[in-house]
Amino acid sequence: MRLPPAVKGKPIVVRAVLPIEQMSQDEIDVAVAQRMREGLSLYQVDEELLGKLDPDLILTQDLCQVCAPSGNEVAQLLQLLPRKPQILWLRPDRWRRSLRTCASWARQRNAYRKPKN
Repeated sequence: MRLPPAVKGKPIVVRAVLPIEQMSQDEIDVAVAQRMREGLSLYQVDEELLGKLDPDLILTQDLCQVCAPSGNEVAQLLQLLPRKPQILWLRPDRWRRSLRTCASWARQRNAYRKPKN
């Protein structure tokens, strides 16, 4: 996976449970469908690492259980954290709104920088 230089070496808190790098499209489709039928997640969250990182913000999406941990999984995870971070729920079906939400959050924390042309 290609990552921007700024994120290389950062801790990985969420990992896929399926070895998709070693699977064909058909195998992935079957495995995902089976896990969904069984009510199993496609992702594993490193709860211990997340607790150590002690985030004040978690960005997530609540549209697709296949794309990232579901809203229910995030809600359950929050119960395990000593400090409750702010959750910024993004809806990929409303991309512009998601970008505005991120920019607004950054401005509130004086972390917003306009993109360079």
